[in-house]
This record gives sequence, C-alpha cells and structure tokens, in this order.
Amino acid sequence: MPKRKRGRPKKPKEHIVFAEARGGRNKPFKLFIWKRETMSKDGYMQFSAKCRAKMRKIVYKPYTRIDILAEDIDKTLGDKESIARMMEERVGVSGTFIIRGGSGGKTKYHFKWVKLAVCNILYVKEELKALVNPTFRIKRYWFWRGG
Repeated sequence: MPKRKRGRPKKPKEHIVFAEARGGRNKPFKLFIWKRETMSKDGYMQFSAKCRAKMRKIVYKPYTRIDILAEDIDKTLGDKESIARMMEERVGVSGTFIIRGGSGGKTKYHFKWVKLAVCNILYVKEELKALVNPTFRIKRYWFWRGG
C-alpha cells in the first residue's frame, strides 16, 4: 500500500535535474560553506526574555564558496568519502559546517537556499578528519552514487 498524506497517495520525490537543464554540465557547481558558531552574549541579550527561553544559541555565518568544475562533480561529490576529502582540503579548519547550494525554486531573489549536507571537521592525531553525516538533499542529485 502506498504512503498516504491527508488521505491521498503521496507523490514520489523526483531527482533534481534543474542544473543539467540550465547547462549544468558546462557550468561550475557552486557550493556555499557556512560555519556553525555559538551566539555572542550581546546578541543573545538583545532578544526578549520570552524569546530567549525557547531559542537556540546557534548562528550560521557564511564561510566560503567552492566552485566545482562540471567534469569534477562525480569525483568530488559522488559519495560521503569524496565530500569529506574535499572539505578537508578546501576548508582546512576544525568546526561544524553546513554545505548549502541553490535550488531551482522561484523566489523573490531567484535563488532558494537548500541544505545539502552537514560536515564536522575534527583534529584526530594531529590531522584533520571530516565526517559528513547526514546527507540531506544531496541524495536527489544526478551525480550521487551513495555511501
């Protein structure tokens, strides 16, 4: 029996091919890396006491942008291990990072932010080790092989 939502059969998720349709095989794939940090005390105290009781003290700040060439997408973003290697090489700092990209959604600014994956970079035995888990939306792209 198919999954149901509000009594109707649920539509299956489709693979994202918007980047291919817009010349994605020739254009570089843009990834935006955002760093997770704790909110400063001054920033936290600017909110009202009612809001402070329920809010998280986490903020995400833009860190860098990575452009991946079209011919390197399969090697760089194909599975968790290749994403981890790419983050170790290109970021090179310990911390928690969000890998974000753009969707084909139509918004006011013609760009919709989507979270592709979360990456934790740690120092293990004096070298960087990246853990990519979980992979949210990246599973729906055409270059994903799994892993």
